[in-house]
Amino acid sequence: VHVSGAGDFQICQIDVLEDPFILKERKQHTDSMEFDTGSTDSPK
Repeated sequence: VHVSGAGDFQICQIDVLEDPFILKERKQHTDSMEFDTGSTDSPK
């Protein structure tokens, strides 16, 4: 493996660690915009 600025290294083992900062899954929205369904104060 080449590490930029540090050189080339050999790897004999790769360990998978648990993510220490697990993010909550976001709910999938069909539209990326969220709309306010409340009334508006603008004159008609």
